[in-house]
Amino acid sequence: MIEKLIAAGAWAVFVFLRAFQQRNVTLGNYWPVVPTSWMMALCEVAGLTAIVSVGFSWDFVMILGTATGCATMCAMWLHSRYFNNGRTR
Repeated sequence: MIEKLIAAGAWAVFVFLRAFQQRNVTLGNYWPVVPTSWMMALCEVAGLTAIVSVGFSWDFVMILGTATGCATMCAMWLHSRYFNNGRTR
């Protein structure tokens, strides 16, 4: 079970970064694009390695889905907080 939680954590960070990166691109924030891409690559390799070692199970799907959904909402909130770009918070 701990392996699944570690994998979910790594994948949640990756999805957080992916959502953050999408907002960078959409809203024209150039300076954080490359550092975010480096962090995405690191998390993707770590997350995929963890997923391969754990294998498939339905509880793992639910853990990953919940973790990545929460990570996406956190990225949306954090990005809008620090890069307002004329939009309301």
